[in-house]
Amino acid sequence: MADATAGIGDKVKKGWELVKPNILVWVIALIVGGLMNYVLLGGVALAGWTLMIQKSRAGEKIEVGDMFKAFDRFVDYFVTGLVCSLPFGLLLPWGIFYCVDKKADFMTSIKWSLSFFLKNLVPCLINIVICIVLIICGELACCVGVFITAPIALFVSHMLYTELEGNTAAGEAPAAPKV
Repeated sequence: MADATAGIGDKVKKGWELVKPNILVWVIALIVGGLMNYVLLGGVALAGWTLMIQKSRAGEKIEVGDMFKAFDRFVDYFVTGLVCSLPFGLLLPWGIFYCVDKKADFMTSIKWSLSFFLKNLVPCLINIVICIVLIICGELACCVGVFITAPIALFVSHMLYTELEGNTAAGEAPAAPKV
């Protein structure tokens, strides 16, 4: 596997290609998720978006209703989102991605997320900076651009997660990325 930070432009391009045909669905899902975040359901919203990302990357049709499938595992997503957002949100996407992907409980997901972040510190930090830049660019476009750049940032983060996660078993520390 190549360096996980290489090809970030390709990840952004692929993210756009996955967002573009479903832009209206993503806009509505982002508005719904934003409202959920105001009532402390950010982890559940991110889990719903993750479910949409997984379907989209698998070539399946997505719908806004896919977001609400996250309520099936409310406690795991809520607690993972709450705890992983505490250290400045640096662990949030990785913990939720793992919780959704592996159907892991919140404690396993939180532990795994911390290990994943520490073992992949440089690629994770680069990813976070790229996502922040994407979001800022979206906000500079009269704040409406964020409806395009936010889902792209989610896709970019999810692509990095799938590259680095490999076949790590639940509860095990992830392997260091191959360079």
